[in-house]
Amino acid sequence: MALSGLGLLGCTIGEIYLYGPSNGSGCVEKINNAVMLFNNKLVSLVDELNRNFTDAKFTYLNTTAFTPQGFKVKRKSCCQVTQDGLCIPYNIPCRERNEYFFWDLFHPTTAVNVITGKRAYKAQDPSNALDISELANLPLPN
Repeated sequence: MALSGLGLLGCTIGEIYLYGPSNGSGCVEKINNAVMLFNNKLVSLVDELNRNFTDAKFTYLNTTAFTPQGFKVKRKSCCQVTQDGLCIPYNIPCRERNEYFFWDLFHPTTAVNVITGKRAYKAQDPSNALDISELANLPLPN
């Protein structure tokens, strides 16, 4: 079973808009510090699950290492947003959806999610104990 850590929530447009970026980082570090605390506890939980359930295999997916690069528009939403920062229902989003990182002020676009999914399946980061492809190819217990 793959357990996914949180991404860098302090780097979403909505959080930056609400709290302002931290000095020099461009993101809200207080939020990202909380994300890292949660992710570290999740790693410990995965280790504990692997110790306690030896007939199963658990892995942690380090999604903070998956941050896709190369998007032209990172700090603007692809759609017009409501007061809550979500896309206005039934409005037409931007045409260049593959160039945008965010649909609204919080949610990554399909293009971002495809890259994240591919990296979770076949990790480019050695900090993941197992990626999903390795987990799927483990022999089944007798």
